[in-house]
Amino acid sequence: MNKHINENYKEYYEIIKEIGRGSYGIVYKAKEKKSNELRAIKVININQYINDLKDIYNEDRITEEMKTKLDKYINSIKIEVKNMEICANNNNNSIKFYEYFENENEFAIIMELCDNNIRDILKQKENGFSPKEIYNIMIQLNNSFKKMKENQIVHRDIKLDNILVKFLDNQKKEYLIKLTDYGVSKNLNLQTTCKSNRGTIDIMAPEILRIEEEDEEKYNYKCDLWSIGIIIYELSFKTKPYKGAFENAILKDIKKNKQNNFKQTRNRKLNDLIKKLLKEDVNERLNWDDYFNHPFFKKESIFLEYQTKGEEKVKIFGNKFVENNKNKCKIIFENKELE
Repeated sequence: MNKHINENYKEYYEIIKEIGRGSYGIVYKAKEKKSNELRAIKVININQYINDLKDIYNEDRITEEMKTKLDKYINSIKIEVKNMEICANNNNNSIKFYEYFENENEFAIIMELCDNNIRDILKQKENGFSPKEIYNIMIQLNNSFKKMKENQIVHRDIKLDNILVKFLDNQKKEYLIKLTDYGVSKNLNLQTTCKSNRGTIDIMAPEILRIEEEDEEKYNYKCDLWSIGIIIYELSFKTKPYKGAFENAILKDIKKNKQNNFKQTRNRKLNDLIKKLLKEDVNERLNWDDYFNHPFFKKESIFLEYQTKGEEKVKIFGNKFVENNKNKCKIIFENKELE
Protein backbone atom coordinates (compact mmCIF):
# COMPACT_ATOMS: atom_id res chain seq x y z
CA MET A 1 0.00 0.00 0.00
CA ASN A 2 1.48 3.32 -1.09
CA LYS A 3 0.88 5.86 1.73
CA HIS A 4 1.69 9.57 1.83
CA ILE A 5 1.51 10.96 5.37
CA ASN A 6 1.19 14.72 5.87
CA GLU A 7 1.39 15.35 2.14
CA ASN A 8 -1.06 17.17 -0.10
CA TYR A 9 -2.38 15.11 -3.03
CA LYS A 10 -2.64 18.30 -5.10
CA GLU A 11 1.14 18.34 -5.40
CA TYR A 12 0.86 15.14 -7.47
CA TYR A 13 -2.56 15.44 -9.11
CA GLU A 14 -4.45 18.08 -11.05
CA ILE A 15 -8.18 18.17 -10.39
CA ILE A 16 -10.30 18.23 -13.56
CA LYS A 17 -13.87 18.10 -12.27
CA GLU A 18 -16.16 16.74 -9.58
CA ILE A 19 -17.88 13.47 -10.55
CA GLY A 20 -19.55 12.37 -7.30
CA ARG A 21 -20.43 13.50 -3.79
CA GLY A 22 -21.38 11.91 -0.45
CA SER A 23 -21.80 13.00 3.17
CA TYR A 24 -18.10 13.60 3.80
CA GLY A 25 -16.48 12.64 0.52
CA ILE A 26 -16.18 14.17 -2.92
CA VAL A 27 -14.96 12.16 -5.90
CA TYR A 28 -12.97 14.00 -8.56
CA LYS A 29 -11.71 13.18 -12.01
CA ALA A 30 -8.03 14.07 -11.91
CA LYS A 31 -4.78 13.78 -13.85
CA GLU A 32 -1.50 12.58 -12.43
CA LYS A 33 0.99 15.35 -13.17
CA LYS A 34 3.94 13.05 -13.77
CA SER A 35 2.34 10.56 -16.17
CA ASN A 36 -0.73 12.50 -17.39
CA GLU A 37 -2.81 9.39 -16.60
CA LEU A 38 -6.40 9.94 -15.51
CA ARG A 39 -7.51 8.86 -12.04
CA ALA A 40 -10.46 9.12 -9.68
CA ILE A 41 -9.72 10.73 -6.31
CA LYS A 42 -12.04 10.35 -3.33
CA VAL A 43 -11.36 13.18 -0.88
CA ILE A 44 -12.77 12.70 2.64
CA ASN A 45 -13.13 15.84 4.75
CA ILE A 46 -12.09 15.04 8.33
CA ASN A 47 -12.75 18.60 9.54
CA GLN A 48 -16.38 18.37 8.40
CA TYR A 49 -16.80 15.14 10.36
CA ILE A 50 -15.31 16.78 13.47
CA ASN A 51 -17.59 19.82 13.12
CA ASP A 52 -20.63 17.56 12.81
CA LEU A 53 -19.57 15.72 15.98
CA LYS A 54 -19.29 19.04 17.82
CA ASP A 55 -22.80 19.96 16.68
CA ILE A 56 -24.22 16.61 17.77
CA TYR A 57 -22.60 16.80 21.21
CA ASN A 58 -23.07 20.58 21.47
CA GLU A 59 -19.39 21.01 22.33
CA ASP A 60 -16.75 23.48 21.16
CA ARG A 61 -13.90 21.12 21.92
CA ILE A 62 -13.24 17.46 21.12
CA THR A 63 -14.22 15.32 24.10
CA GLU A 64 -12.90 11.82 24.78
CA GLU A 65 -16.14 10.31 23.51
CA MET A 66 -15.88 12.33 20.31
CA LYS A 67 -12.23 11.34 19.92
CA THR A 68 -13.22 7.67 20.16
CA LYS A 69 -15.77 8.16 17.38
CA LEU A 70 -13.24 10.07 15.27
CA ASP A 71 -10.63 7.33 15.69
CA LYS A 72 -13.22 4.74 14.72
CA TYR A 73 -14.17 6.75 11.63
CA ILE A 74 -10.56 7.15 10.51
CA ASN A 75 -10.02 3.43 11.04
CA SER A 76 -13.04 2.70 8.82
CA ILE A 77 -11.39 4.73 6.03
CA LYS A 78 -8.24 2.63 6.36
CA ILE A 79 -10.35 -0.55 6.27
CA GLU A 80 -12.00 0.75 3.08
CA VAL A 81 -8.60 1.22 1.45
CA LYS A 82 -7.33 -2.16 2.62
CA ASN A 83 -10.40 -4.06 1.41
CA MET A 84 -10.36 -2.23 -1.91
CA GLU A 85 -6.73 -3.26 -2.40
CA ILE A 86 -7.42 -6.88 -1.39
CA CYS A 87 -10.39 -7.27 -3.76
CA ALA A 88 -8.50 -5.76 -6.70
CA ASN A 89 -5.55 -8.11 -6.30
CA ASN A 90 -5.40 -10.29 -9.47
CA ASN A 91 -8.96 -9.24 -10.22
CA ASN A 92 -9.97 -6.84 -13.00
CA ASN A 93 -13.55 -6.60 -11.72
CA SER A 94 -12.89 -4.57 -8.59
CA ILE A 95 -11.87 -0.94 -8.68
CA LYS A 96 -8.09 -0.59 -8.63
CA PHE A 97 -6.43 1.27 -5.75
CA TYR A 98 -3.20 3.18 -6.35
CA GLU A 99 -2.28 5.18 -3.23
CA TYR A 100 -3.64 7.41 -0.52
CA PHE A 101 -2.72 10.67 1.17
CA GLU A 102 -3.38 11.35 4.83
CA ASN A 103 -3.15 14.49 6.94
CA GLU A 104 -5.07 15.96 9.85
CA ASN A 105 -7.63 17.63 7.57
CA GLU A 106 -8.42 15.03 4.93
CA PHE A 107 -7.88 11.66 3.32
CA ALA A 108 -7.42 11.34 -0.43
CA ILE A 109 -7.84 7.88 -1.97
CA ILE A 110 -6.44 7.52 -5.50
CA MET A 111 -8.35 5.01 -7.61
CA GLU A 112 -8.90 3.81 -11.14
CA LEU A 113 -11.17 6.05 -13.22
CA CYS A 114 -14.13 4.40 -14.93
CA ASP A 115 -16.50 5.67 -17.63
CA ASN A 116 -19.90 5.21 -16.04
CA ASN A 117 -21.94 3.23 -13.55
CA ILE A 118 -24.34 0.48 -14.47
CA ARG A 119 -27.39 2.46 -13.31
CA ASP A 120 -26.81 5.09 -16.00
CA ILE A 121 -26.64 2.37 -18.65
CA LEU A 122 -29.80 0.75 -17.25
CA LYS A 123 -31.65 4.08 -17.66
CA GLN A 124 -31.05 3.85 -21.41
CA LYS A 125 -32.71 0.42 -21.57
CA GLU A 126 -36.40 0.34 -22.36
CA ASN A 127 -37.17 -2.82 -20.39
CA GLY A 128 -34.03 -3.58 -18.41
CA PHE A 129 -31.18 -5.94 -19.29
CA SER A 130 -31.82 -9.30 -20.93
CA PRO A 131 -30.96 -12.52 -19.05
CA LYS A 132 -27.89 -12.94 -21.25
CA GLU A 133 -26.71 -9.40 -20.44
CA ILE A 134 -27.30 -10.00 -16.73
CA TYR A 135 -25.34 -13.23 -16.99
CA ASN A 136 -22.39 -11.33 -18.49
CA ILE A 137 -22.57 -8.61 -15.81
CA MET A 138 -22.89 -10.97 -12.85
CA ILE A 139 -20.19 -13.39 -14.06
CA GLN A 140 -17.77 -10.46 -13.89
CA LEU A 141 -19.01 -9.26 -10.50
CA ASN A 142 -18.66 -12.79 -9.16
CA ASN A 143 -14.88 -12.40 -9.42
CA SER A 144 -15.08 -9.65 -6.81
CA PHE A 145 -17.61 -11.55 -4.70
CA LYS A 146 -15.25 -14.54 -4.63
CA LYS A 147 -12.46 -12.26 -3.41
CA MET A 148 -14.78 -11.01 -0.68
CA LYS A 149 -15.62 -14.56 0.38
CA GLU A 150 -11.97 -15.68 0.36
CA ASN A 151 -10.90 -12.71 2.48
CA GLN A 152 -13.92 -12.64 4.79
CA ILE A 153 -15.07 -9.22 3.62
CA VAL A 154 -18.69 -8.09 3.86
CA HIS A 155 -19.32 -5.16 1.51
CA ARG A 156 -22.67 -4.03 3.01
CA ASP A 157 -23.46 -1.58 0.20
CA ILE A 158 -23.77 -3.58 -3.02
CA LYS A 159 -25.98 -1.42 -5.24
CA LEU A 160 -26.11 -0.29 -8.86
CA ASP A 161 -24.39 3.02 -8.09
CA ASN A 162 -21.38 1.05 -6.81
CA ILE A 163 -21.06 -1.04 -9.97
CA LEU A 164 -18.88 0.84 -12.44
CA VAL A 165 -18.31 0.31 -16.15
CA LYS A 166 -15.08 0.70 -18.09
CA PHE A 167 -15.59 0.58 -21.85
CA LEU A 168 -13.11 -1.40 -23.93
CA ASP A 169 -14.12 -0.14 -27.37
CA ASN A 170 -15.27 3.10 -28.98
CA GLN A 171 -18.70 1.65 -29.74
CA LYS A 172 -19.21 0.98 -26.02
CA LYS A 173 -20.32 -2.60 -26.69
CA GLU A 174 -17.55 -4.34 -24.73
CA TYR A 175 -16.93 -3.35 -21.14
CA LEU A 176 -15.47 -4.38 -17.82
CA ILE A 177 -17.70 -4.39 -14.75
CA LYS A 178 -16.08 -3.20 -11.53
CA LEU A 179 -17.30 -3.24 -7.93
CA THR A 180 -16.40 -0.13 -5.93
CA ASP A 181 -16.98 1.76 -2.66
CA TYR A 182 -15.85 -0.39 0.25
CA GLY A 183 -16.59 2.50 2.60
CA VAL A 184 -18.83 0.51 4.98
CA SER A 185 -17.21 -2.87 4.39
CA LYS A 186 -16.33 -5.05 7.35
CA ASN A 187 -14.09 -8.06 7.89
CA LEU A 188 -16.02 -11.05 9.23
CA ASN A 189 -15.52 -14.76 9.10
CA LEU A 190 -18.47 -16.88 8.00
CA GLN A 191 -19.60 -17.50 11.59
CA THR A 192 -19.30 -13.92 12.87
CA THR A 193 -22.17 -11.46 13.09
CA CYS A 194 -22.28 -7.68 13.35
CA LYS A 195 -24.91 -5.27 14.57
CA SER A 196 -24.45 -1.79 13.10
CA ASN A 197 -27.07 -0.50 10.66
CA ARG A 198 -24.90 0.52 7.69
CA GLY A 199 -25.48 0.87 3.97
CA THR A 200 -28.37 2.03 1.78
CA ILE A 201 -31.82 1.12 3.09
CA ASP A 202 -33.49 0.04 -0.15
CA ILE A 203 -30.88 -2.68 -0.75
CA MET A 204 -30.52 -3.67 2.93
CA ALA A 205 -31.38 -7.18 4.02
CA PRO A 206 -34.40 -7.37 6.37
CA GLU A 207 -32.18 -8.55 9.25
CA ILE A 208 -30.33 -5.22 9.06
CA LEU A 209 -33.50 -3.15 8.68
CA ARG A 210 -34.79 -4.71 11.91
CA ILE A 211 -31.78 -3.74 14.01
CA GLU A 212 -33.26 -0.58 15.49
CA GLU A 213 -36.53 -2.41 16.01
CA GLU A 214 -35.02 -5.38 17.88
CA ASP A 215 -31.88 -4.58 19.86
CA GLU A 216 -30.55 -8.12 19.81
CA GLU A 217 -30.88 -8.60 16.05
CA LYS A 218 -27.59 -9.41 14.33
CA TYR A 219 -26.58 -10.30 10.81
CA ASN A 220 -23.75 -11.90 8.83
CA TYR A 221 -22.28 -12.04 5.31
CA LYS A 222 -25.62 -13.16 3.84
CA CYS A 223 -26.75 -9.53 3.86
CA ASP A 224 -24.62 -9.12 0.71
CA LEU A 225 -26.45 -11.98 -0.99
CA TRP A 226 -29.77 -10.24 -0.36
CA SER A 227 -28.38 -7.06 -1.94
CA ILE A 228 -27.22 -9.08 -4.95
CA GLY A 229 -30.79 -10.35 -5.35
CA ILE A 230 -32.05 -6.76 -5.27
CA ILE A 231 -29.63 -5.55 -7.95
CA ILE A 232 -30.34 -8.53 -10.24
CA TYR A 233 -34.06 -7.81 -9.96
CA GLU A 234 -33.43 -4.13 -10.67
CA LEU A 235 -31.22 -4.93 -13.67
CA SER A 236 -34.04 -7.09 -15.02
CA PHE A 237 -37.01 -4.76 -14.49
CA LYS A 238 -35.65 -1.23 -13.77
CA THR A 239 -37.43 -1.31 -10.41
CA LYS A 240 -36.84 -2.83 -6.99
CA PRO A 241 -39.06 -5.64 -5.68
CA TYR A 242 -39.70 -3.89 -2.35
CA LYS A 243 -40.20 -0.19 -1.81
CA GLY A 244 -40.36 2.28 1.07
CA ALA A 245 -38.76 5.51 2.25
CA PHE A 246 -37.99 4.14 5.72
CA GLU A 247 -36.85 0.86 7.25
CA ASN A 248 -40.28 -0.03 8.65
CA ALA A 249 -42.01 0.67 5.34
CA ILE A 250 -39.68 -1.66 3.44
CA LEU A 251 -40.04 -4.36 6.11
CA LYS A 252 -43.83 -4.03 5.87
CA ASP A 253 -43.66 -4.44 2.08
CA ILE A 254 -41.44 -7.54 2.44
CA LYS A 255 -43.80 -9.13 4.94
CA LYS A 256 -46.92 -8.17 2.98
CA ASN A 257 -45.85 -9.20 -0.50
CA LYS A 258 -43.31 -11.92 0.16
CA GLN A 259 -42.44 -13.03 -3.38
CA ASN A 260 -45.98 -13.26 -4.71
CA ASN A 261 -45.74 -10.07 -6.76
CA PHE A 262 -42.30 -10.69 -8.25
CA LYS A 263 -42.08 -10.02 -11.95
CA GLN A 264 -40.76 -12.91 -14.04
CA THR A 265 -37.91 -12.84 -16.53
CA ARG A 266 -38.03 -15.14 -19.54
CA ASN A 267 -35.28 -17.27 -17.96
CA ARG A 268 -36.46 -19.80 -15.37
CA LYS A 269 -32.97 -20.22 -13.89
CA LEU A 270 -32.65 -16.48 -13.35
CA ASN A 271 -36.09 -16.39 -11.71
CA ASP A 272 -35.02 -19.18 -9.38
CA LEU A 273 -31.79 -17.36 -8.48
CA ILE A 274 -33.63 -14.14 -7.58
CA LYS A 275 -36.16 -16.04 -5.49
CA LYS A 276 -33.48 -17.89 -3.51
CA LEU A 277 -31.42 -14.73 -2.92
CA LEU A 278 -34.40 -12.76 -1.64
CA LYS A 279 -35.40 -15.12 1.15
CA GLU A 280 -36.40 -13.13 4.23
CA ASP A 281 -35.26 -16.00 6.45
CA VAL A 282 -31.45 -15.93 6.48
CA ASN A 283 -31.30 -19.69 6.96
CA GLU A 284 -33.23 -20.23 3.71
CA ARG A 285 -31.18 -17.73 1.72
CA LEU A 286 -28.35 -18.94 -0.53
CA ASN A 287 -24.86 -19.02 0.92
CA TRP A 288 -21.84 -18.06 -1.19
CA ASP A 289 -21.12 -21.57 -2.44
CA ASP A 290 -24.75 -22.19 -3.41
CA TYR A 291 -24.82 -18.84 -5.18
CA PHE A 292 -21.64 -19.43 -7.22
CA ASN A 293 -22.83 -22.92 -8.14
CA HIS A 294 -26.36 -21.92 -9.08
CA PRO A 295 -27.45 -23.34 -12.49
CA PHE A 296 -27.82 -19.81 -13.90
CA PHE A 297 -24.02 -19.44 -13.80
CA LYS A 298 -23.21 -22.80 -15.32
CA LYS A 299 -21.68 -22.62 -18.77
CA GLU A 300 -24.09 -23.67 -21.48
CA SER A 301 -23.56 -27.26 -22.55
CA ILE A 302 -23.23 -27.45 -26.32
CA PHE A 303 -25.35 -30.09 -27.98
CA LEU A 304 -25.19 -31.07 -31.63
CA GLU A 305 -28.05 -32.31 -33.73
CA TYR A 306 -26.69 -34.98 -36.06
CA GLN A 307 -29.06 -36.32 -38.68
CA THR A 308 -28.68 -40.00 -39.56
CA LYS A 309 -30.99 -41.87 -41.92
CA GLY A 310 -33.61 -39.15 -41.68
CA GLU A 311 -33.78 -39.27 -37.89
CA GLU A 312 -32.47 -36.46 -35.69
CA LYS A 313 -30.46 -37.69 -32.75
CA VAL A 314 -29.12 -35.32 -30.09
CA LYS A 315 -25.70 -36.16 -28.73
CA ILE A 316 -22.71 -34.35 -27.30
CA PHE A 317 -19.72 -34.34 -29.65
CA GLY A 318 -16.24 -32.93 -29.44
CA ASN A 319 -14.83 -30.14 -31.56
CA LYS A 320 -13.10 -32.59 -33.93
CA PHE A 321 -16.39 -34.23 -34.86
CA VAL A 322 -17.97 -30.83 -35.50
CA GLU A 323 -15.06 -29.77 -37.70
CA ASN A 324 -15.38 -32.92 -39.82
CA ASN A 325 -19.18 -32.80 -40.08
CA LYS A 326 -20.06 -29.13 -40.40
CA ASN A 327 -22.69 -29.78 -43.01
CA LYS A 328 -24.51 -32.29 -40.80
CA CYS A 329 -24.39 -30.55 -37.43
CA LYS A 330 -25.77 -27.45 -35.88
CA ILE A 331 -25.02 -26.09 -32.42
CA ILE A 332 -27.80 -25.84 -29.86
CA PHE A 333 -27.38 -24.36 -26.38
CA GLU A 334 -28.80 -26.26 -23.46
CA ASN A 335 -29.87 -22.97 -21.88
CA LYS A 336 -31.63 -21.45 -24.90
CA GLU A 337 -33.10 -18.68 -22.77
CA LEU A 338 -29.69 -17.01 -22.50
CA GLU A 339 -29.63 -16.47 -26.26
